Amino acid sequence: MENIGTSEILGSNIEDREALKKEAVLLSQTLEGSKDIEFIKKKLPELFMLLQTGLGITLLKDDDEINNLYRELQKKGCLIRVEKFTKILETLGLDKDLIVGDKMNDSHYANAVIPESDAIGLAFGEARVSGPLKVAMGLGKSLVGFSPDSPDLKVYKIEISKDDIRDTVERRRLCRHVEGKITKNDIRGVVMRIPRRVFPENLFTEEEIKHPGPFIFRGFIFK
Repeated sequence: MENIGTSEILGSNIEDREALKKEAVLLSQTLEGSKDIEFIKKKLPELFMLLQTGLGITLLKDDDEINNLYRELQKKGCLIRVEKFTKILETLGLDKDLIVGDKMNDSHYANAVIPESDAIGLAFGEARVSGPLKVAMGLGKSLVGFSPDSPDLKVYKIEISKDDIRDTVERRRLCRHVEGKITKNDIRGVVMRIPRRVFPENLFTEEEIKHPGPFIFRGFIFK
């Protein structure tokens, strides 16, 4: 895949943008399944460029911008859940609905949380979206914030087993069970949590260089 120049971006038509959306989904799938650190580092900038050119997304990147994104999700009364970034892209770019809550029938297990700091940590820590990839490679985990007001969604309080030794009161407050489909128009924001070791060094912010952590966060929000 060749990098796309500014003149091509400005001159792109609807068909071009649709092709770029599909290209972004395919590249995201490849990166999520890759264990090759150098390959991921090389291709991540291309994915970011495709997000900009195909979907018109400008990535937020410093702590203040990401924290403001979380605050906006709170203001909008959103719920958040961890998803594979490719699934999110398929919904945003290809209008493929995100189906949630369809695997455990009537058991109201926790599959979404409210956008508070404790809940965000809970979601990132417990959600299993990488399948057998136990090492944090590829694109890692992504949070999608969505409106719970859609007629295609049902939101329930969670049911907790009597044998659950965790803080059940706090989990009931933070967690929700969602059933139905999340459409493109329901998505209000996304935060990507990418392992630092697969992130290109030339894309680090000054803050990320001064205060290195295990993950790099990038996000975007829709008004």
